[in-house]
Amino acid sequence: MADYRPKVVRCASCEKTIKIPPIGRIAKYCGNACRQAAFYRNHHSPLSADDRQRLLTWELLQDAGLVPSDKPLPKRKPEDER
Repeated sequence: MADYRPKVVRCASCEKTIKIPPIGRIAKYCGNACRQAAFYRNHHSPLSADDRQRLLTWELLQDAGLVPSDKPLPKRKPEDER
């Protein structure tokens, strides 16, 4: 049974289409410039990884229509209240 292998994927940074060869690793970025831009964006952001995850989750909830689009991201509770 053959596993599903996509013929093309989108670059995780610039959204360009990337053709996938029949063998080998499936590329995530279209080139080194996009890979480096993604690294810089992820590691030099003023937000912590935890805050980036919260923001992404909030945006997904808004896109799904589960939270109103005009409602801002709720404040984080202090550690001792969790």
